[in-house]
Amino acid sequence: MILDRTKNSIRNILFGYINRLLCMLCPFFIRTVMIHTLGTEYLGLNSLFSSILQVLNLAELGFSSAIVFNMYKPIANNDTVIICALLSIYRKIYRIVGIVILVLGIFIMPFLNIFIAGTYPQNVNLYVIYFIYLLNTVLSYELFAYKSALLEAHQRTDIESNLASLTNSFMYIIQIVVLICFKNYYMYLIIMPVFTVILNFIRAFIVKRQFPEYFPKGNSNKKLQSEIFIKVKALIIYKVGNVVSNAVDNLVISAFLGLNILAVYNNYYYIISALFSFLMIYYNAVKAGIGNSIILHSIEKNYKDFESFFFAQSWIVGWVSICLLCLFQDFMAVWMGEKLLLPYKLVILFVIYFYTWKIHDVVHTYKDALGMWEEDKYRPLISSGINLLGNLILVKFVGLYGIVLSTIISETFVTMPWAPSVLYKMYFKKRTKIYYLQLLKYVAGNFTAGIFTFIICWFIPVNSIVQLAVKTIICIIIPNIIFLYIYRNNENLQKIKSVLINPILNHFKKNYYSDK
Repeated sequence: MILDRTKNSIRNILFGYINRLLCMLCPFFIRTVMIHTLGTEYLGLNSLFSSILQVLNLAELGFSSAIVFNMYKPIANNDTVIICALLSIYRKIYRIVGIVILVLGIFIMPFLNIFIAGTYPQNVNLYVIYFIYLLNTVLSYELFAYKSALLEAHQRTDIESNLASLTNSFMYIIQIVVLICFKNYYMYLIIMPVFTVILNFIRAFIVKRQFPEYFPKGNSNKKLQSEIFIKVKALIIYKVGNVVSNAVDNLVISAFLGLNILAVYNNYYYIISALFSFLMIYYNAVKAGIGNSIILHSIEKNYKDFESFFFAQSWIVGWVSICLLCLFQDFMAVWMGEKLLLPYKLVILFVIYFYTWKIHDVVHTYKDALGMWEEDKYRPLISSGINLLGNLILVKFVGLYGIVLSTIISETFVTMPWAPSVLYKMYFKKRTKIYYLQLLKYVAGNFTAGIFTFIICWFIPVNSIVQLAVKTIICIIIPNIIFLYIYRNNENLQKIKSVLINPILNHFKKNYYSDK
């Protein structure tokens, strides 16, 4: 089966962004309502327990990535038997994972106080709240989550996005109503596992209608099982490293600085993580198509595609970073007020943190599509180790600055030189120097556009939403005009226009003239 990669990518990106917008705006309102109805300590509890459960999700150990990767070839070859066998393996694994997470989660319960410095809301039971979070996670594994692998492997994540948009919108609306009308944290939380059950049953129904030929049945051959477990062994180390980097920051802040500081930090990080999610929609939308292309086309053709993706990524990441630099603090002041602001120097570090973390995502996307986890399995572990060590040392001397600096250091000195070299040497068979020279050009372009935009925005004070809107329009227009001028002769820009933009414009023109 040859996937319609362009059509699927556009569809996945469109509906993925709609879903992400809803999932960003609704929690944004929830955080605002929660601060005014319950207080900042409750936001701190949300962040803390979410981080603990993120660590417990290590029990999944990367089986989902390995299964999806191994589906690319049988999908391309229309091998239904293998796909059904893979689903059978996946279902068994997820049921075991759910039980493991439940056991580990219950084991951690007596030690919850260790993760909290200072006070926490006294009118709630920490153990009950934590168990609701734990139950929500366990249910997501024990029901029909394994069916999402079919959607991802067939490059139909738009179905998952639409389903999530529908169910999450209802969930968020009910949660906001509960907070405003009842101011009850327990009622707010119990809504999550209820909608997790609803989401999983609806997903199971949709996948069964979309792919009726696939169902968990049979056993895969020993060679395929061996390949899966080789990938999984590498993914265990790989995933441990990534989770430590993402989750431990919150645990360190809570343990050393307290829930109130954690809540303020996570108001900022909420925006950063929302942007992370927005960009991941783009990468997830094209990953299955990349996997399909790797199987069906030459290395040189895939390298040309990689160059185009890298160009698009540098444009998007650069533009978003410029928007953060110019708008982040003003937005936080309008949203949360002056009392809940962090110093602007920390905001600049957040921007650098965002840029260094996301600028290499296309490299990671290709490595995932290639199943290339064994080749640099220790890289995330070393990176996260440096990040954790930096957290524990620097937080005592410079507080929150140390948390953000640790991540920047680990990304700059471990991920930046390591990950691209593996992809270029092992698959593209090219010198990594080519990648870094291209990266330097893109960084220079991003920096140039950023300086011009920042200077213009500097003269616009923000005391209202209207002024913030004016500044936002400037950040939308100016950097992209500068990018268009800088890259006007870039062949990757011309390729993106011909492959993505022109077909969309022609589609609308065709519909417009047919209506006439």
